Amino acid sequence: MVNELTPEAHKRQIEAYASERPHYAVYAKALERVLRHACKLSIPEAIVQSRPKGISSFAEKCVRKFHKYGEDAIHRMTDLCGARVIVHTLEQVKAVRLFIEANFEIIEKDDKGLLLGETTFG
Repeated sequence: MVNELTPEAHKRQIEAYASERPHYAVYAKALERVLRHACKLSIPEAIVQSRPKGISSFAEKCVRKFHKYGEDAIHRMTDLCGARVIVHTLEQVKAVRLFIEANFEIIEKDDKGLLLGETTFG
């Protein structure tokens, strides 16, 4: 296995993602619709946002996480599209989490709430 990402390989990965990114944009819109619909009745004030990973963010992560993804980041990265649901209470956070866990295959879990202090909600 190669120990560092060559400029040529990096360029190939970026070009591959750039050509696939429109598919992730479509998926992001579908994901946002599903999450909005799920929140519509019980958490109507929820804010739902989604987007595909930016090309520059993809390029940077290819370099930073080369040890993890190697020269096949486009097939090994798990966050090429993302969404977030912004709610007001911890109960609402739990409800959204339960919906996601019941309806999506969880590949990787990253709870940003663990980074917050006890008196901080975010």
